[in-house]
Amino acid sequence: MRKNGTVKPRVDHPWNLSQDAADQWRSDLAGQRDPRPARRAWSGTRRVAVVSVKDRTAGVVVCDWPSGRCRRRIRAKATRAAVYLPTAPTFLAAQTVEPALSALSDPPDILLVDEDTIRPGGFGLADHLGVRWGVPSVGVSSACAGEWDEPPPGLDGAHVFVKDGGVPAALAVRARAHRPPLFIAPGHRMDLLGALEVVLSLPLAPRAPWPRALALARSVAAKNKSRPGFLRRRKVL
Repeated sequence: MRKNGTVKPRVDHPWNLSQDAADQWRSDLAGQRDPRPARRAWSGTRRVAVVSVKDRTAGVVVCDWPSGRCRRRIRAKATRAAVYLPTAPTFLAAQTVEPALSALSDPPDILLVDEDTIRPGGFGLADHLGVRWGVPSVGVSSACAGEWDEPPPGLDGAHVFVKDGGVPAALAVRARAHRPPLFIAPGHRMDLLGALEVVLSLPLAPRAPWPRALALARSVAAKNKSRPGFLRRRKVL
């Protein structure tokens, strides 16, 4: 949504919340998450906003899709008033990202969100941002809670389902052969196959399993502007 030349959220909510109020808003937002994909063919997609939040600092990189060419980099910091809410942790991260997304002149077609850990069946930052801004979203991480088998090691794009209570809810994807897998999960207006197509279509960094745009967003968010190092995979149960 655009207003006065800037992008505005579609679902507004306050930030200065008590824990109980945040829990209620989290439940309301989760109820608005739409699991139906916005489109099956992604040919109309032109702009992907890649989001990463590290230590109360957000990096947003807007790039062309599927070339991955960077068009804009924005860095934003959380205000001192922003607080961490243990049972609704996405509010601090979403508030940190808010100034960066609000600075865009046009809404992105997709949000690609760097998550600390993919939690199948939960409500993550990709879900929160997707619902708030009304944009299809995908969560990506190097760690995941859930159950899965190792994807075949020697095949680019090899992937297996990550299950939550026996139900496929995320994917473990070996973006490059013989590299540790990424974990991806659909957010708002996205399904598993659409999320897989979006992530695999982005150019890959030469010596890391992350798409280049994700690595760039992480470096923008980090205090140290140097290229992010290799990410070790960890399994969270």
